Amino acid sequence: MRNINLLPLQYRPEPKFIFKRFATVLLASVVLLTVLGSFIGLRINILSTNKLINSANANIEALENNLLAVDNENSHLQNVRDIVMLMEKIDASYISQVEVFNDLAKHTPPAVTITNASIYPEGIILNGRVSNLSAVSLFLQSLNSWNMYEGFSIPHVNLVEGQYVFQVQGSLRRGE
Repeated sequence: MRNINLLPLQYRPEPKFIFKRFATVLLASVVLLTVLGSFIGLRINILSTNKLINSANANIEALENNLLAVDNENSHLQNVRDIVMLMEKIDASYISQVEVFNDLAKHTPPAVTITNASIYPEGIILNGRVSNLSAVSLFLQSLNSWNMYEGFSIPHVNLVEGQYVFQVQGSLRRGE
C-alpha cells in the first residue's frame, strides 16, 4: 500500500532532502566511476607501454645481432681482402718454375747433366755431373750471365766413378 500524504502542502516534508541525497550519491558515483575509469585507462596505457618497450627491446636485440653479424662479415671480408693482397704480392714476386727451367736449359752446356734442381724464394741450388772440370767452369760462367739469378758459387765438387759430382748455388737477382 502506498503512503498517501494528506497533510497540506506547507506541512509536507520537503523533497529537497531526497534530492540532496540522490544528488550526493549520484555525484559520488560519477566521481567514483571517473576515478575507476581513469585507473583502468591508466592501467591499460601502462600495459600497452610495457608491451611497446618489450617490443622495442626485442627490436634492439635483433638489430644488435644483425650488427654483430655485419661486423663478423666485415672482419671476414677484411681477412679475405688481406689474403687477396698477400696473394697479389706473392704473385708479383713469383717466378714461374717453367721459366726457370727453360732459362736453365739455355744456360746449361751439353757436357753438363743436371741431376737435381731446388728452387727457393731466395735462390736456387743445382746438383749435376760432368766428365771434366772445364765444363763446370763453363757452366758457372754461363749461369753468372743469367738475368734471373746471380752470385753463383760451387760449394763442393767430388770425383765419383770417373765423373765429377758438383753443387752450384745462386741467389735471386733483386730489382735494381
